[in-house]
Amino acid sequence: MRALAALLVAFVLVSAPSEEPTRFATLRIPELVEASGLAASPSLGFSPPARHVFYAALAWQYLALLTGTLADYFHANERMALSARSQLAAGLALNVATLLFLALGGGLTGYCAAYVLGGAVGFGTALLGLRGMPWPRLRLRWGFVRELAAAAAPFMLLAVVGTISARLDVWIVTRATGEAGAGLYGAAFGLIQRLIVVPDGIATSLYPALAAASAGESTPAEGLLRRYLVWMGMVTLPIALAVSLLAPAIVAVLYGPRFAGAAPLLAMAIWLLPLAGVQMLAATALNAAHLQRITVRSSLLANAVVLTGLLLLTPRWGLIGAVTAILAREAVATTICAGAAIRRFPGCLDRKALPAAAIVWAITATLASLARMLPPGWEVVGIAAVMGLVYPGLLWRAGLLPGRRRLRGRTP
Repeated sequence: MRALAALLVAFVLVSAPSEEPTRFATLRIPELVEASGLAASPSLGFSPPARHVFYAALAWQYLALLTGTLADYFHANERMALSARSQLAAGLALNVATLLFLALGGGLTGYCAAYVLGGAVGFGTALLGLRGMPWPRLRLRWGFVRELAAAAAPFMLLAVVGTISARLDVWIVTRATGEAGAGLYGAAFGLIQRLIVVPDGIATSLYPALAAASAGESTPAEGLLRRYLVWMGMVTLPIALAVSLLAPAIVAVLYGPRFAGAAPLLAMAIWLLPLAGVQMLAATALNAAHLQRITVRSSLLANAVVLTGLLLLTPRWGLIGAVTAILAREAVATTICAGAAIRRFPGCLDRKALPAAAIVWAITATLASLARMLPPGWEVVGIAAVMGLVYPGLLWRAGLLPGRRRLRGRTP
């Protein structure tokens, strides 16, 4: 557990925050300078095992920066699918490698190797995406730099606020609960960060189509956003429910009995997935409509909420308090962005379908909860059957799947 705590601290120290799907104007030179400065530091006081973790994290950071630079180029050319493909490939490689290396007894070394491998796969996939695209010519034009800096200001503020928030929660958790608590916290949120790639990829692919739709060049924006919201809910909600119910088994398989304390954290924190999915789509819609000020405002308020919550709840309730503060942050950001998106795109929410969706979800949650009571091993089969067979069948029967009567529309 102390080793995982060291891993968490090292990764937080060198890693950038998860990027907003529409953060196109990005200045990566300071990040490269920061990473190079950390690499040149003697050891930063780490023990030899922690130093190895630190340099593995640094290698992953370099790969992430290079991949992000290519993603910026894809965004500038409105080729979001290439960026999403790179993210999905990296996430898939990371998840599969983590499971494989841990199952083979790789321990902390295998865990670090999985991160480096995931970064390499993402970078390689992004490089393949450059085929057939014109290579940019590097020229320095101060007028363009000033124009770009003005346009990038809201996104840079989001990045700064996100960076501060990403560091503070780990620092506060470590101070309040010690290295053991940081290890449990890192185990739970490490899994969630891998799953966030799913809604992130969906939201990333939305921007060019929604920008064109807002300009009247494609499918109406409201129908397009409604369709994406439906798919986001259908994907993230069952994942969150399944992981929440199977959290003890998942933690036991991946980390062993010593990390059993991470199971309740994972069961709670996994609900960040659907909240983050809606927030990402809503923020993408607002940015496409040139309403970045709302996403900046929501980020500032949400991070003020999480900071207050971490300072007040973590010392009193421990790790559960920290997770509660993180959930509160995402709920605030989702409420602000989703409310603004609904006002800007009134038809994006099919209110007539909400009662049927609520009934379908209540039935699914009840059946999945009952399946959890099956004997050990069989509960996984039962929950998988509910999510993979019963849930889609109920959606189809209620007419909630895209292509059915209620949500029929053109595919973006």
